[in-house]
Amino acid sequence: MYSFYSQIIDILTTPPGNLTYHLVLAFAAAGALQGALLHWRQSEFPQGRRMVIGLGLLLVGRAILFVGAGLVWQGLTPPQTLLPILDRTITILGIILIIWLWCFPEPLQVADMASILLGFVALAIAIFSYVWGLTQTSGVPSNAVWFNSLWEGAALFILILGIALILIRRPNGWVYGFVMLGVMTCGHVFQFFFPSAASDFPGIVRLAQIAAYPLLFTLPQRFAPTESSSTPVSSPQHASYVHKRQQYNLDPALLDDIVSISPEVPLADLQLTVTKLASQIMLADLCLLISPPDEMGTIEIICGYDLIREEFLSGLSLPGDQLPLLSTAIQREQSLRLPASSTSQDFRNLSKLLRLGRIGHLLAAPCIFSHVEQKTGLILLSPYSNRSWGKVDQKYLSRFTEVIQKALSRNSETPKLREQLEQARQIIISAKADLEEAKLYGQALQTKLDISQEEIKTLQEVSQEIERLQQKQTETYETIANLEVDKKQLEEQLEEFNEQASIASDEQLQRELQLALEEIARLKNILVESDQKIGQIKTQSKQKQFLDRIKASAERIGGLLDTVLEKAAINIEELTLAPSAVDLSDAIDYAITEVSEHIWKKRISMRVDLADNLPKLHTDEDSLRQILINLLKNASDVTPAEGEIFIRARLYDEYSEQSFAFIQVADQGGGISVEDLPRVFSQLYKNNTNIKGIGGQGIELSVVKALVETQQGRIWVDSQEGVGAAFSLLLPLADDERDA
Repeated sequence: MYSFYSQIIDILTTPPGNLTYHLVLAFAAAGALQGALLHWRQSEFPQGRRMVIGLGLLLVGRAILFVGAGLVWQGLTPPQTLLPILDRTITILGIILIIWLWCFPEPLQVADMASILLGFVALAIAIFSYVWGLTQTSGVPSNAVWFNSLWEGAALFILILGIALILIRRPNGWVYGFVMLGVMTCGHVFQFFFPSAASDFPGIVRLAQIAAYPLLFTLPQRFAPTESSSTPVSSPQHASYVHKRQQYNLDPALLDDIVSISPEVPLADLQLTVTKLASQIMLADLCLLISPPDEMGTIEIICGYDLIREEFLSGLSLPGDQLPLLSTAIQREQSLRLPASSTSQDFRNLSKLLRLGRIGHLLAAPCIFSHVEQKTGLILLSPYSNRSWGKVDQKYLSRFTEVIQKALSRNSETPKLREQLEQARQIIISAKADLEEAKLYGQALQTKLDISQEEIKTLQEVSQEIERLQQKQTETYETIANLEVDKKQLEEQLEEFNEQASIASDEQLQRELQLALEEIARLKNILVESDQKIGQIKTQSKQKQFLDRIKASAERIGGLLDTVLEKAAINIEELTLAPSAVDLSDAIDYAITEVSEHIWKKRISMRVDLADNLPKLHTDEDSLRQILINLLKNASDVTPAEGEIFIRARLYDEYSEQSFAFIQVADQGGGISVEDLPRVFSQLYKNNTNIKGIGGQGIELSVVKALVETQQGRIWVDSQEGVGAAFSLLLPLADDERDA
């Protein structure tokens, strides 16, 4: 007997006999997966999807182990390097998946997370075992080392935990699961206490798996849908009703109830109506309307309807964690369908809450009361008829909730449209009234407009008169400014004439000029005071009188100026000069020094060009200095900032009987026009005209001309418009210089 046992173990652990082991387990997992897929397609229960996932992972693990065994058989990888650890890892992961499939057919977050955690622990132990095996001496069988006991102990712990869970939860078909786990536990117990020390693989464990894995075929069968197989829980008098009723109730009277659904109905009555309609149309034993968990995690059963007893159910509440599947479905607005065989705690807690032995099959669909933005779920139960719900029923219920939502939305829009229509009517009435009022107001404005035409014309005339006065005001300001300048210029001219022409003794002429200037100042003050009252039209004639008087005073000053100039010329001609030999270079240096401050302020450059060994002049030294100072002052006045002034001196002997010195002062003042050249050395202010290109008051040049001619000299001016003017003069040389 022991020899037979040893032969079987050897076949299952060594190639090519171990191919039988891999094929049996792979075909068992594949067959169960095919049944789960078929069940899922037919029912679309969540249990079917979980079975497909679990059996698919189990089949993948067996396929990986089968490929590893094939590589070892072909000698492509050492038998003791990876395959023993991979075999034990796939075995423990398979145990975890099998317990997960049998004990938790419905989604349970705690169980799912615990299963994933155990899987990661198994992978960590596998990695540790592999790293430890690389450091050990090869040739020692895996069953003879200590980590074999570690693996078997872990497997036994998980199997015992699974058996305890299956006994506590007792899901549908739990006996098959209990037997499967029990057989696998026996194999691991034998391997733990009596390992085959000469082998790398647990042969007795493989034998137990071959015996247990075919029970996977019963997994899809435990949730096979049944239309009506069980005895109703309610009293026997309901049996005849259960077997005679149709699939759906198409009573036309229900259409009237659907049409009557309106948001104007109180919410509580509306909810009762919806549960009654759903129960009657779907022929459901019970219909419940529940809300999702609130902030406190409490689920409220708002109301319900019992079709068998034809009575409404009152509201109830319970913690949200007692109905995990329903809570999740309502929050996500998803449909849910569970068979009566479900082991979900939703079934157990609903049974206790409704005081039913069982609740039968369950069908749920989201139902939103859009007019109050309330999210709820319709729950159909079949505790009496045990009617199962298929995919067609699920679509029918979803369609029913959509019809309810559309009816509420459409009916909720009707009062809004009526309100908007009434508001539009009121707006039209108000607009008509406003239009009539606007017409009356327009007529009144037209009347006022006609009356005000003459006033507008008068205002326009007044406005034009004000503009004219304002323009006159501007001209007055300009006249005043010009008079200020004239006054200053006249004062300067008077002072210069007193100094240059020696007319200080003419007290009568000074008194007359002073009186004329005072009269101009007095009239200017009066004009300014009257200008402050420019808004009064009557001041215009007074301003004209003042301006005429100022003009007369200015003409009087002009005449006095002519008299001054004539007298200055006469006085200059009568001057007693003291000619002597004068060094021209010294006179030029003296004149430049006198005007240097003015030249420095304008940053004007002086260019002096004197001939070598220039002879001395026969002239009055003070007069020569005054001539040069006046010419340089005129040049500096007209030359722009950073410009240049040229002074040249040469010997001029064109005349055989007498020799002269040629002196020239050139500026960059833009030149003098041809029309103004004849008036350069005459009175500047005659006829109120100024000469462009002449600086100061112009009187200096008249003085220069008189002084030059008094000393038997000659002066003239050359001009280039846009460039500048050059004043040239000839003065006689000293007698000894002429003889030389």
